[in-house]
Amino acid sequence: MERSVVASTSVIAYLTAGLLFMVYSGHAYTQSSLDGCSDHFIDGDLDHTPTLYSSPPTTPYKNNSHHCYKANDTSFFALEYWPKNHSARWVAYKLGDNYGPKGCASRPRDEMKCYFKKQPWSEVEACVNAFREEGKKKARDPFHEDPFLLAQSQNRLKVNPFSNTGHDRGHLAPNNAFSWHLCGTYHTFSMANMSPQYHNLNRHVWARLEGQVLYWGAEHGPVYVVTGPIFNKFPDSRFRVYEQSELDASKIYKKNTKLPSFSSIDIPTNPDIAVPTGYYKVIYKPASNGEPPAAIGYLLPHTSEKISSFWSFTSRIDVIEKASGIRFSGIPDEMKARWGSNYFFSKKKGNWKLRNDCEYNYSASGWLENSTHQQRLDFCALQE
Repeated sequence: MERSVVASTSVIAYLTAGLLFMVYSGHAYTQSSLDGCSDHFIDGDLDHTPTLYSSPPTTPYKNNSHHCYKANDTSFFALEYWPKNHSARWVAYKLGDNYGPKGCASRPRDEMKCYFKKQPWSEVEACVNAFREEGKKKARDPFHEDPFLLAQSQNRLKVNPFSNTGHDRGHLAPNNAFSWHLCGTYHTFSMANMSPQYHNLNRHVWARLEGQVLYWGAEHGPVYVVTGPIFNKFPDSRFRVYEQSELDASKIYKKNTKLPSFSSIDIPTNPDIAVPTGYYKVIYKPASNGEPPAAIGYLLPHTSEKISSFWSFTSRIDVIEKASGIRFSGIPDEMKARWGSNYFFSKKKGNWKLRNDCEYNYSASGWLENSTHQQRLDFCALQE
């Protein structure tokens, strides 16, 4: 996979390829099935697509829809979208060695902001330099309405629907998981990939769990990840911290709790959107280098309490299946009945950090030098 910086003379060639995935009639898209995202399911097999309430692997449940997020021949993640609740039910992606030595074939979030939010190229360069030299955040994150849902006139969230609710726009597919490609990062800021996460959960324990999973993928991958919200009652009795009253189960969001002040909902105008009761991650590592396959799951409560460690919420995968209604195909049942594989417990990340020693020598794919704002969006097959 190409990771070098793309020179300005290559912009036209890249745009031509990128536009093959677009049909410009407002926000019309041609690429929305899972065919182009098979790499993100175990063994690259679409039969291992997560299924909701026993629907067939490549058929979304009822009125749900499947979407594959990609640019040219590079795919990033897939999801099943639930229009009734303006939410993804699952997001699937593969993590591997895409980041280069020390993670330097990738770019930090603040540079991505500069790239997608600043207009003339001179402003992009000034923004990036200010971040590197002064550590200042010079642009906003590139949140955007989902283009697939716009094209289909589906129920969807506008850009800032959680204002004044105490909830963040919580990524399901994390932006740092795709920082090796500019377009992958941009796609993660689609509102279809967002969930209303209580700010303390999103910025602390959930972020630490994302970092641990990224470590497993970048340093010990490939690993396959499925993540998403649950809306049924959270199974607190399954976890010692609740059994021993270390945490208060009454602080967990109840089933059918609604988030207030959703004035930015579009098509239709129904503001009744349920807040998830919890969030899950299921990670699977196939057999490699003499090691057997391994799997581990996490099921975090959506709570206002401070959670110190995600390890306390290591979960049997069959428990996550029951709580979420989702079957994680491709993982043997006997592995689902365990409380994780020793392989993962033996590889905690310690002080590991992506791009910890790069000296700004970043070379993520998709970076178009001296490009216009529209060219940068068009290359990713996106249009605001």
